[in-house]
Amino acid sequence: MDSHLRAVDQHVVPVVATVHYYGDIVRRLFIAIAITLTIVSPFVVSLLPVSAFAISLIVLALILLAGLTNPLQRWIIATDFVVSAAGVYSFVYVSATSYAAVALSNTHLAFFVASHFIAFLFAFALYYSSKSFRGLFFDLPERPEYVRRRGPE
Repeated sequence: MDSHLRAVDQHVVPVVATVHYYGDIVRRLFIAIAITLTIVSPFVVSLLPVSAFAISLIVLALILLAGLTNPLQRWIIATDFVVSAAGVYSFVYVSATSYAAVALSNTHLAFFVASHFIAFLFAFALYYSSKSFRGLFFDLPERPEYVRRRGPE
């Protein structure tokens, strides 16, 4: 039996090793964003356009997505892509709108820098999730086949 195949109930199921899967990088970026939000949000909660509860839900969702990310399920790769795009849009918008307030205080400066950093991380997550999305949905000739074969080879 090949090293990329695993026997399951007399069926041989390929363990996917896709050419364009970058979910491990996206997972690390989502965790880094969740940690950054957790550290920064208590200091700038008054400047956030959403409540502290909403930030907590965002952190929870990012950690859950990071844990669920895998190459076997298309829906999670598509979800990573959508969440990354929404994150880039949201934090670039927050950064742009907070720019005018930067000169007001150090808290505004910290918020401005943190929101730029988070937007930067989401941009990388979007890049890598879009590469996984493209590889899984559009690069079919390069993608290994997901077939089940019966019996020994």
